[in-house]
Amino acid sequence: MKKEQAILFSDKELQAILDRRKTQFRITANSDICPYAVDDILWVKEKYAKLESSGSYAYFTAEENEKGIYKWLPASGMPKKAARIFLRITGIRKEKLQNISEEDAKAEGVDPITWQSIGMGYMDSSNSKSYRIGFYKSWRLSKIKSVEAEWKNNPDVWVITFELWTVTIEA
Repeated sequence: MKKEQAILFSDKELQAILDRRKTQFRITANSDICPYAVDDILWVKEKYAKLESSGSYAYFTAEENEKGIYKWLPASGMPKKAARIFLRITGIRKEKLQNISEEDAKAEGVDPITWQSIGMGYMDSSNSKSYRIGFYKSWRLSKIKSVEAEWKNNPDVWVITFELWTVTIEA
């Protein structure tokens, strides 16, 4: 049965989705049952502002933030009626975190980087860029407080593939 549910992404991930560079995400597999299913619709919660004059919404960007026009509300409190981005799940599989391929790391929307750029040059002295290294850095930064999700523990993860289904016009 198709479900609709909310999801949060970082500002950087959100931009990668809008740029159509991010088409996958991973979550730690805490059970044998994935909380998502193919064809489920995810509505993305993001920083927003309600425009009192029109009742419409504005959405956070670095440029808009610098203007200081809006009072930004936290993404966690965004109601579904304010959502502009909807994703449709197209695939689900389970794998070990460290088994991510270069292609899948690129689909995570990260930038390719070198081991040297994150202070781990001893891992590879060739100074070659890799999306897997970019994903490693992103995972470490986002899961820093979860011991179970640590890279070194190589947990099982659900790999969720999605397509950008709908983006409503910004205010």
